Amino acid sequence: MLLGFDILVNTGKAILNMAEATLIFDGQVLSLNLGSTDGQPRVAEVRVGKRRVIPPNSVVKVKCNMSKFETDYVVESFGNSKLLVPRVVLSAGSDPVLCLLNPTDRVQLVKKNFLIARAYPVAEYLSNDSATPDSGGCRVQACSLVDPVMMKALPEHIRDLYERSEEHLNELERKQLADLLTEYQDVFARDEFDMGNFTAISHTIDTRYRKRPTCHRAYAADTRHVCKGGGVTS
Repeated sequence: MLLGFDILVNTGKAILNMAEATLIFDGQVLSLNLGSTDGQPRVAEVRVGKRRVIPPNSVVKVKCNMSKFETDYVVESFGNSKLLVPRVVLSAGSDPVLCLLNPTDRVQLVKKNFLIARAYPVAEYLSNDSATPDSGGCRVQACSLVDPVMMKALPEHIRDLYERSEEHLNELERKQLADLLTEYQDVFARDEFDMGNFTAISHTIDTRYRKRPTCHRAYAADTRHVCKGGGVTS
């Protein structure tokens, strides 16, 4: 509830900026006090700690500044920029480090102290039994981490194929897939000029009883004509 709202309406000189959490009253810019009666902040502003340039279609980690929470807290963006910021849960007393994703084809700049997100304290952690499909959240059936050792062992030109093929495989099947791709890595082209190499099967071309290639028949006929004209016979 905003106290004194009737006064703000009557004066006609008040501008409430919820995105920036500021109030412009009679030409003065006032910061909104987001808090509670127990002295603990309920909402904290998360601001960029250092100027960063984010290249197109890329993601960077940016250290941010905010008031300290004595409990775990959730950091959530409110869409005030073209950057995408995933919602994260961080431990109490820690400084937020956010992943800023630039989905555009242009360079994006975030200046120091730019308001990038807001933080809210975690009120409760729900157990697996209490979570229901109707709770409005997302259900995750399975998740897995890519083994960095296995990925490093794979040749570079087949890593993308491995990542696209291992989605629904278990750990043993992923290991078998990696071994199989590594064994037959020569089958797959390394670049756009590589046709690949596969020697397990040999193909033959049946030429019947043709003595000369078609492209040489005219030359052979001319040669025979010249030889016969010169008295040379075979």
